[in-house]
Amino acid sequence: MAAVRCAFCEGKGHDPFDLLSPLARCQVCLGKGMVLVEDPVARCAYCRGSGVHPASRITCTVCGGKGAVTVREPARQCLECHGSGRTPGSSFSCSHCGGKGAISEPVPLRV
Repeated sequence: MAAVRCAFCEGKGHDPFDLLSPLARCQVCLGKGMVLVEDPVARCAYCRGSGVHPASRITCTVCGGKGAVTVREPARQCLECHGSGRTPGSSFSCSHCGGKGAISEPVPLRV
């Protein structure tokens, strides 16, 4: 696991939009400013690492507001969304790669 700065609150630990209260803690990192992401870590393609859903002020539905996702190596760019994490022509996440922008290659079994 890797500790990364919370993208949703930019590591500040409080609600970036002050929706509940100026004193409210960030719902992603619970006020800690850091989150855990399983290695290997890559920037979330869908929200472009911001942690914020592209069409609203809620947490990104792909990374959960962390700004980072796990992409197992070896990986290649998704051919459906061309690495953007978005379904072409819409604001929905790519159903082929799950919004990550990359597809993990299966590792052949050694016998």
